[in-house]
Amino acid sequence: MTNFFSILGTLQHGANKLFRLNPVPRTRTFIPGTDIDHVQSSDDLNSQGFAIFPNELLLQILDYLPPFTPPVANYGRGDAAIEVHNTRRSALRALSQTCRSLRQFFLPYAWEYFEIYRGLELPGHILDWPGYEHAQQTYARALENQLDLVTINIPNLASSVVCMDITITEFNIDYALKHLARCLPLLPNLHTLRLYQGNVDHRLGPAKSAFRGCKFPQIQKIIFSVSFYPLISCCTEAKFIDSIEAHINSKFLKYSAPCSKLERMTGPAGLQDLGIIRTNHPLLRDINFYIYFRADFVSDLLHFQRLRSLKISRMEPEDEFTASAILPILDHLRKLQKQDGEEKRLWVHYWSNSPDTVYVLEPPELFDIDND
Repeated sequence: MTNFFSILGTLQHGANKLFRLNPVPRTRTFIPGTDIDHVQSSDDLNSQGFAIFPNELLLQILDYLPPFTPPVANYGRGDAAIEVHNTRRSALRALSQTCRSLRQFFLPYAWEYFEIYRGLELPGHILDWPGYEHAQQTYARALENQLDLVTINIPNLASSVVCMDITITEFNIDYALKHLARCLPLLPNLHTLRLYQGNVDHRLGPAKSAFRGCKFPQIQKIIFSVSFYPLISCCTEAKFIDSIEAHINSKFLKYSAPCSKLERMTGPAGLQDLGIIRTNHPLLRDINFYIYFRADFVSDLLHFQRLRSLKISRMEPEDEFTASAILPILDHLRKLQKQDGEEKRLWVHYWSNSPDTVYVLEPPELFDIDND
């Protein structure tokens, strides 16, 4: 970041000398509960200095900022990732507050990732772990204010949001989910949604009520807590479903059934239901099951004809299991590889202290580089 701001300062200094930039009077209007404020200049647009740099040059400036990273299926981002996101957002916010011209360019980039989670920097404070009522109220207010910002206060920002990573708390959860359900259709380019339920029990009632009858066809990737299973059936075009918790819940199969285009599934679906999964999701390519895998599940698994990677769980390594399950699965993956030429992976996770075993089947070489 030091290099970024030093380069930015050099560019601004050169622009001031070139155009003899004079200060432009401006006023600020802060939007409570958000990480942004408005800048209003006395002129419609700043026509001098750094503000008139072409977009190509401004995009190169963005390259010096640490990038946003997509959410993953765990209980929260690490401190390093949180710091990166806070740094990027702070820099984009500062640039967007310089003048109206720069706000038009940089503000949409600040809202590509819509985030409410532990460690996020908001004006005047940082979101704490949602274990206490006052912290839960802060999460709820931040969610409401930021949803209103991108859909009502500055509605042109709605098309900028491509990813949402949100922690929902027990405080006023019914209203929070219904407000979210009303706003999601207004975000046309949203492709990734992560909903984590912080410090609450796993009940489906609020989500069933909030998302009943909703459709969000723009969402391609869903990462969710168990309490948000009803959301899955609203995302009929989803290609990626990932469950944060490993709780076994028969509702998973029910709500995921409409997602016929699903290519990747990570969740607590029972392996005894592999036949149903194969029927509902014929395009599955990557499967990760949390629950204990038995050798008698193999016969159903061999009916999946588009597999690229598979992750299963066992208690500890066993020679008998390797012969009865691992080898037939590897043979099936090799058969599929002859048809599509793709790399195949089988990952066996052990709940004991034994290290995981990963089998990688490299794609066949198309050409022999030793021959002329």
